[in-house]
Amino acid sequence: MQDFIEKNHRSNFGDVIIATTFSQRAITVCSVIIFICIILFMSFAEYTQKRNVNGIVYPDKGIISIKSKQSGTLSALYIKSGDFINSGEKLLAIDASSSTHYFKNNEESYREMFSKLRSISSRETQENITDLEAKKKLTEEQVIQTKNSIAIMERQIRLLNAAIHSQQISFSKIQDAYKKRYVSDVEKNNAEMQLIDKKMQLQSLNNEISSKEGQIISLKKELEDTIDRLKNIQNENEKESIDSLIKMYGVASDSESILRAPSAGKIAEIVEKTGSFVNAGDTILTVIPQGSVNQIVAFISPEFIGEIKKGTRVALKYDSYPYQRFGFEHGIIIDISRVPLQPEDIYTNFGLKFENACYRIVIKITEKKKRINIIPGMSLKVDIPTRKTSIIKWIFPFFRDKDIDA
Repeated sequence: MQDFIEKNHRSNFGDVIIATTFSQRAITVCSVIIFICIILFMSFAEYTQKRNVNGIVYPDKGIISIKSKQSGTLSALYIKSGDFINSGEKLLAIDASSSTHYFKNNEESYREMFSKLRSISSRETQENITDLEAKKKLTEEQVIQTKNSIAIMERQIRLLNAAIHSQQISFSKIQDAYKKRYVSDVEKNNAEMQLIDKKMQLQSLNNEISSKEGQIISLKKELEDTIDRLKNIQNENEKESIDSLIKMYGVASDSESILRAPSAGKIAEIVEKTGSFVNAGDTILTVIPQGSVNQIVAFISPEFIGEIKKGTRVALKYDSYPYQRFGFEHGIIIDISRVPLQPEDIYTNFGLKFENACYRIVIKITEKKKRINIIPGMSLKVDIPTRKTSIIKWIFPFFRDKDIDA
C-alpha cells in the first residue's frame, strides 16, 4: 500500500483534497532536473560550423614546367623522376628533323599555316571577342532606344507648349473677368493650378530630356571603348598567330635541340616518354625548385569567403591517406587571395576543375604525421572552421540574430 501525500485546498465551495503519490512527485522532480540539465548543456556546449573545400599540395616556390621549344621527337631523356638536378644540367633532347616537312618555303604553305593558327586561337580570346561584339550590339540598341525616347518627349513638349500658350490666354481672360467680379475665386484658382501643372510637366520633360542626352553621351563613349578593345584583341590575336608561325618555322629548321635545367631542384614528373612526338609549347617534365617547402593551396566559393580569416587552424585530409585510418594533419591559413581566380586559371596552374570562380587559400602545414608522406600534386580535402557558438543559438535563430545585431 503506497503512502499518500494529501494537500488540502480551501475554497468558497468547501475543502478540496488532492492526493499525489510519492512516485508521481519523484517523476516530476526528475523531469524538471533533466530539463534544466538539457537547457544548461545547450547553453554552454559549443558547436563549430565547418566548410569542406578541395585543395592540392603545392610547393611554396611553385613548380617549373619544362616545355618544348619546337615540334619534334623526344629523342633522349637524361634524367628520371625523383632525380636532383643542378642549374644548367642537360635534361632532354628533341629531334626536329621529322617536323620540317610541315614547313615548305612558299606562299601557299604560309597562308595555310596562318589560317590554321588563327582558327585555333585561344578559347579565352574567342570568348572575349564574342562578349565584346554582343556588348557593342547591345550598346548600339540602347543608343537608338534613348534617341527614340527623346524624339517622343520632344513631340510631347511641342504639344505642351501649345497647350500652355492656349491656357495662358484663357487665364488672362479669367483674370480680367475676376477683377470685374464676373468669376469666382474657385474658378480663377482652378485655372491658375491647371496652368502651373502644365508648366511643371514641361519642366519635368525638359529635365528628362537632359538626362537622356547625358545617357547618350555615356553610351557613345562606352561604345567607342568597346570598339577599340575589340579591334585591339583582334589585332593582337592576328599578331600572335604571325609570331607563332615565324617561331614555328624558325625552330623547325634546327635538327636537334637540347633543353637544360633553368634552376636546381628535383624532378617531380615526366609527362612524355622517349620516342614520343611533342609540339612546341608542350610540357615535357616538371621541376620542384631547390629549397621548396610543401604547402596547401585550397579554393573556396566567394559566398563563403567572408567567413574565412588568416590564422585559422584547419584539418588536412589527404585523398591518398584515408583519415579514418591514417588520421589527418593540421595547418593554418597564411594567405587569402584578394580576387577570385577563374576556373580556367585554376585548372591551368593547379590541375583542379571548378565550375565557378574561387578564392585561393594558402595553408602552412603545422602538424605532420610520420605515416603520411605527401608529395606535390596530391589532392586533399580541407576542413575550415567558420563559426563557433553554443548549440542553443544554432537551434533557435532568434539568439543568433540577436548576436549579429549586437
